[in-house]
Amino acid sequence: LVICPRLDYEVKFVKSGTHYVWVRWYAISNETNSCHVGLNGNHNPASDRVGNIFTYYEWLWAGDSDLDNYERLTMDIPSPGTYTINVWMREDGYWFDKIVFTTNRDYTPTGLGPEESIRGPRIKAYGPVPKNGELLTLQNSSTTAGLSWSSGVYADNHNVYFGTDVNDVIEATVDDPREVLLSQNQVDTTYNSPDYLEFGQTYYWRIDEVNDLEPNSPWKGDVWSFTTAGYIVVDDFEDYNDFPPNEIYNTWLDGWGDPTNGSTSGHPAPDFVGGKHILEDVFVHEGLFSFPVYYDNSVGLSEVTKSINADWTVADVITLTLFYYGDAANALEPMYVALNDNAVIVNDDPRAALDNEWNQWDILLQDFADMGVDLTNVNSLSIGFGNKDNPTAGGSGCVFFDDIRLYRSPPIEVEPEPEAVNPGTTNLVAYYDFENDVRDGSGQNRHATAYNDPIYVSGPTDFGTAISLDGMNDYIGLPIGSVINTLTDCTITAWVNWPGERNTWQRVFDFGNPPASADADPVFYMFLTTDAGSSNLHFAITIGGNAAGAEDQTTSRVACPSGWHHVAVTIDADSNTHTLYLDGKNVAQNTAARYTPSDLGATTQNWIGRSQWTADPYFRGTIDEFRIYNRVL
Repeated sequence: LVICPRLDYEVKFVKSGTHYVWVRWYAISNETNSCHVGLNGNHNPASDRVGNIFTYYEWLWAGDSDLDNYERLTMDIPSPGTYTINVWMREDGYWFDKIVFTTNRDYTPTGLGPEESIRGPRIKAYGPVPKNGELLTLQNSSTTAGLSWSSGVYADNHNVYFGTDVNDVIEATVDDPREVLLSQNQVDTTYNSPDYLEFGQTYYWRIDEVNDLEPNSPWKGDVWSFTTAGYIVVDDFEDYNDFPPNEIYNTWLDGWGDPTNGSTSGHPAPDFVGGKHILEDVFVHEGLFSFPVYYDNSVGLSEVTKSINADWTVADVITLTLFYYGDAANALEPMYVALNDNAVIVNDDPRAALDNEWNQWDILLQDFADMGVDLTNVNSLSIGFGNKDNPTAGGSGCVFFDDIRLYRSPPIEVEPEPEAVNPGTTNLVAYYDFENDVRDGSGQNRHATAYNDPIYVSGPTDFGTAISLDGMNDYIGLPIGSVINTLTDCTITAWVNWPGERNTWQRVFDFGNPPASADADPVFYMFLTTDAGSSNLHFAITIGGNAAGAEDQTTSRVACPSGWHHVAVTIDADSNTHTLYLDGKNVAQNTAARYTPSDLGATTQNWIGRSQWTADPYFRGTIDEFRIYNRVL
């Protein structure tokens, strides 16, 4: 800390006690990923090693210190006043953007974080809540909004203007209130909006600061606005985190300690060091998080329950809507919603838990009322899997839920995505369905060879058996070198069941030629990996090895999840485009690609589950329905 470059900030703290520290940062490796934060030139052990986690190439907020123990970054301020905050560079190359101090332990900044503090005294009201321009989601059964702001330095009280006409709010005065002056000479810096806010309406408000002893009073405030959403939020899963008592399983009670309930709320063992959370942050409908619900119906039933205690007749709402995302690897179990424990609605789709895309489930509240539920007094909401009335032993899985809402009318459903279709056998040049063997089903007699005794296990639903590779030395050799030599336009697809472990660079497939010598690196290859360092799908092809800029690379921005998922690579020679698909969705595209498989020549090492690089791990997981087409699907 004596010789490290340092930034100093003079900060006026208005509160004493523990402040929680957040830093916005960016790094490209574990050699450029942390700094220290101190006070008045002194090192503070409670706020050192800021940002030391293993996620790179994106802006992140860090709020933990001593990553082995996951302790919150803190700064103790002994009394209100001005202090010097120090930020030391711990490692060369650390990118530092913003530092935030808050007394709210549960606050987590997102995006760019809060606006930078104004330098010098603030005379006008500032810090509006809701934020200016915010889309306000009314919570549970509330149809009002609490307004709050921070007071200017000279204000003794405040005049509150609020309405739907922006011109009235701009121009109104005490002498000309225009029916928008709703509170005059108010001492508090909070105000409850009118009892009933309309859905989908923009509201404008202004706070004038008043001090009768000051000649410049009142100080006219800025006009702020917010717009109410077209629904009431029951739960959007944005208010939970990884710290007690705000873990989701403290609100959505699961089967912990109950031998008759096989549910788990949230990911049971997230990789915090790797940047994972109890909530799901990749497969999300809206916002930052969704709610993973694990079910294990070996005990007969799985159910998670949240206490509600709300009136679900307010604002004339008539529909309960949930969004869910399943997995093809899940066991086939009925999905249901229950109110007050005993009024149960089962999803009409018996395969709902297997549907791996976001689905909208609308339930008329009248259906619950017909079962005897008093909608003015909804006590609890449950989400479950199985037969609630007659629990029966079954299978397991995980489904993500997000954005549980109440609407006045059934919301317009998003246009459904195209249904999956069988591409048939046209231009199919190699096909391995792994039905207890490695024979080629394309009719071209390009039968594969299994090395080191991989085993056959159950494949994805409706696909029979698949081949399981142990990650030690199992792999499949394909006799397709002469085919690779001819491919310009092509598509390679497979079903992959990867456990999601952080074992980088293991290959789904890798086609290429050996290096010129044992101590040289491979030069000609093309491969697909489930983890290129951030659990993301990554495709590369090159005729110049892995030197900087030599590879055509296509990397998804979403992780390849555990469980069965369909992956595909397409190469379009006419448009110089390489595309990656995950479960039928385009997750990455390179529109400036240079190479096609034919550029590799006749390859001699064409492997499923093994890399051209001897230092890379073998694939550990299960693969099925491996296909190669000489056309773009």
